[in-house]
Amino acid sequence: MASSDKGFVSVALGLMGASTDLRTRQIHLISFVKFRNTMLQAGSLVKPNLLMRGVTFTEALAAAEYPPSTPIHAILKTTRVDRAGTAPMSIEEERLVFINLEENLFHDLRDAMECAARCPQLLILRLGKNKFAPMSPSAPPLPLLERLNTLTLTACGLTSWHKQVACLSPSLPQLQELSLGGNPDLLQKQSLARSSSASVDEISSEIDAVKLDDGDDNLSNGQSPLLFPKLKVLEMTKCGISDWTQVRILINEF
Repeated sequence: MASSDKGFVSVALGLMGASTDLRTRQIHLISFVKFRNTMLQAGSLVKPNLLMRGVTFTEALAAAEYPPSTPIHAILKTTRVDRAGTAPMSIEEERLVFINLEENLFHDLRDAMECAARCPQLLILRLGKNKFAPMSPSAPPLPLLERLNTLTLTACGLTSWHKQVACLSPSLPQLQELSLGGNPDLLQKQSLARSSSASVDEISSEIDAVKLDDGDDNLSNGQSPLLFPKLKVLEMTKCGISDWTQVRILINEF
């Protein structure tokens, strides 16, 4: 067994309280320090790039290479992007129709949406594996993405339907495909309601109450406004669906 493996076992045993001998625990501590230093050098547990400040979308885009085609597709996966930047809009941004921003450093949906808002022709946006926090109810409206028709939010640690999904609807009037897979806590009953102790009927009532205004003609007909009125595909594998109540509530959303 490698020295780093021994260190790992020692740490595990020490934390579990397998030994109360002071000398043994000191050995555990020494092993832990050696193991930690080894892993820092190898970079397999601690990722130094996650400890550094991220870069702006405009910086990452300027450093990227594009295929010789128009319109432009930008693959900016794992480039440490965490915000849009304030530089003037570039020619590349004006021509972008596809952006892959998966596995970056975003934690605020607004920052990701502001990156996309710099690209007026954007049709497809991939944001998977960015760990987004719920939006504040008092936050100002998100940027409008008038042409976006496909959005991917897979494995983003989503835990609130209202504060991380429904809040996007007014900004995405043309959205046709939404991927939310790999967010196992998204459809817990507590995330579907604003009150963690709400009953099924109360959850349904709350969802009816928070439906968002999308400017559709349904409003003039006295009907409830719909979320993502153009939506055709909703992908929700591994999203914590455990009973038909959750499905019924979701159907009421659209």
